[in-house]
Amino acid sequence: MNMRSANNNSELSGPAIPALERGLDVLERVSGLDTPLTLTAIARLCGRSVSELQRVVACLHQRGYLFRDSGGAYRVSSKLFRMGQACPPFQDLLTRSRIPMRRFAQTTGESVHISVLVEDRLLILANVPGPGYVQLGINAGTPHDPILSASGRVFLAAMPSGEFEAFISRNNIKPDRVKALHPQLARISRSGYECVESHLYCGVYDLALAVKSRDGECVAALACSYLRPRNYSAAGRTLAVKNLLPKLRQCSRQIADTFDSPPSRQAEAIP
Repeated sequence: MNMRSANNNSELSGPAIPALERGLDVLERVSGLDTPLTLTAIARLCGRSVSELQRVVACLHQRGYLFRDSGGAYRVSSKLFRMGQACPPFQDLLTRSRIPMRRFAQTTGESVHISVLVEDRLLILANVPGPGYVQLGINAGTPHDPILSASGRVFLAAMPSGEFEAFISRNNIKPDRVKALHPQLARISRSGYECVESHLYCGVYDLALAVKSRDGECVAALACSYLRPRNYSAAGRTLAVKNLLPKLRQCSRQIADTFDSPPSRQAEAIP
């Protein structure tokens, strides 16, 4: 073992840093919420006193990690997401997918978003809105339960059996939930896509499929979320899939094709 490794191990097993832990507690608890919280509400959520978090929250606000509204309530800013996007794997994927996603949005009038699986959570990396009369905006940077989301199930369906079983074990998924999940994943494997009504909103439908590398690995999930037309019927759903699916598959192939050459060169090649 070299000296650097020894020092790193010593640091990892050393004493905790209370101020840092309080700051991380705040970011981790507040990051999944849409509603801004007052300092008192943040303290209650973290199980700490206001005096413990007052300076921590003020520091996070000053450094740009928290945004404070006119009412004095705080929410997480986009800084963490921007830092995450700067990570080479994410930035590379965003560079490769930007032009194909814009083309899909322009030709269909619908929005399209791309997601990755990070630490067993589905993370939305980017959303490109369509130019249609009504637009659906998906917040980039938001994490989701992969079992509940169409894009997440696309990832799970593409997993080798050993990885899937490890995912189930790590997340303590109950047997009855796994049993209900198996036919869904089998259907996705057969058809190559998932198209279902959103588990969050009535009248919103998600059409999702995988972006795969040359060796068949699912590197991302590409999805189009669209609204149910007023004259919607079973035939209308089939028509929507018929119209959108070929273009979404084309978008996926265009992104996958960029992995055969540097993304900058591909971006120049696609008008």
